[in-house]
Amino acid sequence: MRKAHGRTRVGFTLIELLVVIGIIALLLALLLPAVTRARQQANSLKCKAQLRDIGIHLNLYAQQNRGVIFPIGEIDNSKTPAVWKTLGVESEWATLPDKGRSLRWPVYVFLPAVWNPPIMICPTDQDPAEEHSYVLNKHLAVNFEKLIKMGTRIQGKSDSEVILMGEKKTSEDDYYMEARVDKNGQSEFDRVVEPYRHGVKLGSNYLYLDWHVDIVAPKQAKGALDPWDTPTDPTPPAGVAGAN
Repeated sequence: MRKAHGRTRVGFTLIELLVVIGIIALLLALLLPAVTRARQQANSLKCKAQLRDIGIHLNLYAQQNRGVIFPIGEIDNSKTPAVWKTLGVESEWATLPDKGRSLRWPVYVFLPAVWNPPIMICPTDQDPAEEHSYVLNKHLAVNFEKLIKMGTRIQGKSDSEVILMGEKKTSEDDYYMEARVDKNGQSEFDRVVEPYRHGVKLGSNYLYLDWHVDIVAPKQAKGALDPWDTPTDPTPPAGVAGAN
């Protein structure tokens, strides 16, 4: 007698494929946020490490330049009191062949002397303007009466409460940040500083005068910029000479 053979099924049915795809989609939905958070935390830690390294370079610069923490440029005696022409993106440099890049402060701090060392770019910052992600606190070198040097004691505040450097917005080319409000009523801090470089929960990194790096909320960071903005310290210390 002829033996009957059952038909062997090959592959999956449409319903089975849809179930598998649904399970994979669900797993991806659960895993991707965790992967994203891990990547953000890793980039934030690398950014912290870079800011600490920049702090080391600034510390070395200060030791070689009578305690002045960062390059402050020439003295502008046209104003009273005289002010420092901080080394960033100056309007009078626009006509120079290199747009003044060889005169900016990183050239005086890093070896080899370059205006755009890789350490100045946060790993999360994609293609930042003028190839830098970090900005210095301009309040620390406002004029002769308000010049903070290494070891300066600020009445009412410690070094761990004053910000030295923070992270700027990708589109801005500034090298400095301020807490002041300009003549148009716009906050310089809000214009320049990136408050959430590493996400809403992580925020942005800041380097302090005691060389530690921390993530703080924008409001707290803004309050840690101007060391003289405190009711317990109405009179700044006497001025001192600038850097070499």
